[in-house]
Amino acid sequence: MVAEGRLPPPGRHRRRRPRPSPAAAVRHARRGDPGLARPPGAGTLGDRLSRGADRGAVPRRLGRQEPPGRRARRPPAGRRARRDAGRARRPDAPPPAGRLLRRRRGAGRAAAPADPDADRRAFAVAHASSPDEAPAPADAPPSPGRRGDRVSDDRPVGLFDSGVGGLTVLDAVARRLPAENLLYLGDTARLPYGTKSRETVRRYALRAVSLLLERDVKALVVACNTATALALDAIREKSPVPVLGVIEPGARAAVARARDVEGPGGPRGPIAVLATEATVASDAYGSAIRALDPGRPVLNVACPLFVPLAEEGWTENEVARAAAARHLKPVVEAEARTVVLGCTHYPLLARTIAAALGPEVELVDSAESTARALEALLPVSARRDALQAGETHLLVTDASERLRRVAGRFLGREAALLELVDLP
Repeated sequence: MVAEGRLPPPGRHRRRRPRPSPAAAVRHARRGDPGLARPPGAGTLGDRLSRGADRGAVPRRLGRQEPPGRRARRPPAGRRARRDAGRARRPDAPPPAGRLLRRRRGAGRAAAPADPDADRRAFAVAHASSPDEAPAPADAPPSPGRRGDRVSDDRPVGLFDSGVGGLTVLDAVARRLPAENLLYLGDTARLPYGTKSRETVRRYALRAVSLLLERDVKALVVACNTATALALDAIREKSPVPVLGVIEPGARAAVARARDVEGPGGPRGPIAVLATEATVASDAYGSAIRALDPGRPVLNVACPLFVPLAEEGWTENEVARAAAARHLKPVVEAEARTVVLGCTHYPLLARTIAAALGPEVELVDSAESTARALEALLPVSARRDALQAGETHLLVTDASERLRRVAGRFLGREAALLELVDLP
């Protein structure tokens, strides 16, 4: 009860506060009160806060003698007692770390750790759900493939084709992903694939894939339209790594280009596909285009002479122009304004083809769209460190000087070193 004529100080509760015990009086007494015992070495308030001693030392009660070298300890009370009791009821609680650990140890045993990240790692270890999630010690060597905090997958990307035509895809991938290591296999001893049966193409393609998988590639690009059309399903069934063909990216690029050429609301004309005989017979491009743009007319045109011309390097001479005039006649008659180069060899004859069709025709090369699709396929964790330049390694089943010259056109230098391999 408040005495008559006296008001409680503003901002304070009207209930009478209990009188503190002698021990509490010692703990809460001000520094200047006479007669209070100060723990040895306690120093000023600033000194104790800087060393953490204020939280670990307990002052002795007045009139009580302790054995030498021993300090009196008192059971915790208040919030600290409730906190410790709650921790005792939780057997899965993590051990103390960081400031709490230093508070419990006291000033003499809570020196700053030599490793500035020790507290962070201790917390991570205590809260890791499994041992695999706990961070490595500070002096542990980095994991394989790591560059400091950067993750790098140095395994190569594997590409294969029946010959040098797939180098158009290799060139696009090298420009799109310059840091990646590239391993290219050209089955030059068995080209062309476009005139072979379905069973033969599948057998050749699976052998090429087996060799690339033995070289520990992290992804496969079937840089051959014929192999994509006839063997992509079998390759994906066998491969433990992601597999990308060239037909679906090429079909997407063709549909987008045709819509740009026609404009919104314009009449939909046919998309012409120049390909090998095997690709035309499979109608792989037609199926992919119609799936993306239902009702779109597709004109498949077989151009069997283009692959041998590209392999021989005869891309802009009289023979190439005569072959283009013969093969492209159906495209001119159909007035197709979007033409897909449905074989990775055909971009080598792009100038000759464009001259035969006229300037109003748009040529679609699946190499660029395939490189973009590969970039989207590879997650960041599967990329090679972007700070380092990638290397290109060429494998061929039949080496020749002609192949070196053609490969040099794409690599920007003479391909003097080719590894000759044999596919069983």
